[in-house]
Amino acid sequence: MKYIENNFYPAWLPSKYRGIIDLSELAEPTEQIVREANALMKILGINVAIYKGPNYTPKGKPNGLCSVFKSAVLQDDQLERLYKAERRLGNYVIVAYANPLQYQIKINL
Repeated sequence: MKYIENNFYPAWLPSKYRGIIDLSELAEPTEQIVREANALMKILGINVAIYKGPNYTPKGKPNGLCSVFKSAVLQDDQLERLYKAERRLGNYVIVAYANPLQYQIKINL
């Protein structure tokens, strides 16, 4: 699994949504962020997005990832892996999304 495409878009985000979804809350995809995200997606089999930090809380924008896609249901050990990755990144917020993607709302294209 691959986290980033075209230096910005989460690779798991369907291309038809790339001009519509608000990605302004995502962290800049540094080498460390991309490495952590790729590892989490591979190990846990989920989609992830890493949001700005430190101590930033996603606001749930109407066309943001959290508003459009359902989060993944994680076991305790999976959550612990996410928390450890957040600490390694300096308290960035990592959100896990279901794989395959599940929609909370449909956006009219």
